[in-house]
Parts: sequence; C-alpha cells; structure tokens
Amino acid sequence: MSKTFFAKIILATVILLAASTTNSHAQMQLRCVDIPMNLYYGDGDSMSAGHVTLLQNFLTAKGYLRTTPNGHYGPATVAAVKSFQTANSISATGSAGPLTRSSIQRASCGNVPYPAVTPTPSASPVTSNIQVTSPSSGDILTGGSGKYNISWISPMPGPYNILLEEPGGAGAGYIASSRNGGTSFSWEVGKVFSSISQSDTTVASGTYRIRLRDTSGSTQNDKISSIFTVTAQPLRIMSVLPTSLANDNRATGVLYGSGFNSTTRVALDGDTFAQRPNILYISQDGRFIVFSLPTYVSVGTHILNVYNQYGTTEAGVTLQVTQTIQ
Repeated sequence: MSKTFFAKIILATVILLAASTTNSHAQMQLRCVDIPMNLYYGDGDSMSAGHVTLLQNFLTAKGYLRTTPNGHYGPATVAAVKSFQTANSISATGSAGPLTRSSIQRASCGNVPYPAVTPTPSASPVTSNIQVTSPSSGDILTGGSGKYNISWISPMPGPYNILLEEPGGAGAGYIASSRNGGTSFSWEVGKVFSSISQSDTTVASGTYRIRLRDTSGSTQNDKISSIFTVTAQPLRIMSVLPTSLANDNRATGVLYGSGFNSTTRVALDGDTFAQRPNILYISQDGRFIVFSLPTYVSVGTHILNVYNQYGTTEAGVTLQVTQTIQ
C-alpha cells in the first residue's frame, strides 16, 4: 500500500478520536445540571449567577433551544422551556420552577448521587417568603390611575429588585431595580421597565403578583404578594370644542371627558398614525385634552376617539376638519 493511503487512514483516525473527545467533553458538560433557583422571563445571568446560560446550554443540547445561549431569559428561552415542560408532563408555564428544575436535574444527572446539604445555622428563624402585605389577595388596581403603595414586612437583607410577574411566575417587567432598605414603594400602577425593549411600558389588563428578589440571584429571601388584578381605566368622551377645526398645527381644540392620562392617544377614524392629532396638554384630573391638527389631516367629517394601553371609548364625537386658509 502507498504512503498516501496510510496517511489518509491516520488522518481519519485522528479526526474520529477528536470528535469522540469533543462529544465526551460535551456530555460531561451536560451531566448534573443542577439549577438551585427558580428562573423567570426577563432574568439574566447578572441576577442569577450565570444560571440562565446554564439552563440555555441544557435546552440547546437537548434540542429545545435553537438560538445561541446569551444569558438572557427571553421569548426563545420561554418557548424552549415550554417545549421541555410539555415533553415531561409539566404545566407549560415557560418558567423554570421547582418541577422543571428537578426534571432537568434527573434528565442530566441520572442516578448520580448528590451529597447531603447541611443548612447553615441561622441566628433567626426563616420566615415565609409571602410577606408582601399590599397588594393583597383579590385587590383590583386600575392601570394608569396614579400611585399605589406596595408594602412588605421587614426590609430586604441586601440590594433587591421589585418585579411584576404573572401568577405562574413569568416576568412582566421591573417595577424598580437595585433598591436598598425600606418596606414600601410607590408604584405607578401598570408601569414597568421591560428588559426586552429596554424601555418603560404598560402591562395589559390581567392578574399579577409582586416579587421582591435579592439582586445576587438568590431566591431564599424572596418576598411575594398574593394574586391581584390590574384593570383598564375607563375612558369616556363627552364633547369637543370647537366642533370645527382647521388643519394648520396652530388652531387648538379641547376634548372633554374622563380617564385621560399619559398613555392616552387621540385619533381620527381609528387608531392610526396617519390621522393622529397632536396632544398638547392632558389635565392632571384626566378630564380634558388640548390638541391640534397636523396639516396632513384630511378635510371633511371625522370621528374623534381616544385610546390607551387598556382599551378604547365606546363611542367618539364628530369633528369637522377645515382647510387652512393661507
């Protein structure tokens, strides 16, 4: 046989051995994935001590996560966790709770024994983590209605975040971050900071709970509220003056009603940017809005409506738009 033939055999053997070593190393990396804390939508490695990436690596190796692990618990991770939960007969919440973490441990560790964990003695007894006194069970908070005082028993032991989450544990956004001390916080109802859009947003109507979480990622000192409801603030239009307005950006009209706030949008003939007036002022009591009409608003009869994050008016009022006189 030629030297070239033997060289090819040796090269093929080296490649196979390298692949085998790589696969073995990957399997070692997957063994005994033990996530010691619950993980939720919106979490990141900075607040979970790197456990979001650990979860994502497991989901990627098992074929549930198709994107590259990035240390952020976003929509792709939620979808992957749901798929894993469904495959393992766990309620598909999208959050990595106790049942999901236990299932991941069993799937990756098999029968590998775990050493017994001896709890560290504490100078004071551990109390229940459900210590948020307001909001309480069944409370109904009106979104956009102003400030609400969230309160809890005893200060957190270190820096903490205040999170809004759905009853199943999926994160809805940050109410406040990196706080220290205190036993209350004044919340603008419905307003949260989204780690996805990196901006303030307003949550939809629905049921939620509050979670106070240590910024270190530990869940031992979490404080959780009972389930409460965020509802829509009713919007009502009573009248508009004048009833005829020029589209010249200078003439102003006043829309009278109730429930207007910073999330309110005014629109003509449907909620579209093409026919949206300029809001110049909204009264603090939510009873009137001062607006003007851009030059691109078409001449004719229009229906004036108001919208916000939670809903729309049942009926609008008629506004006659006239041509600007040069």
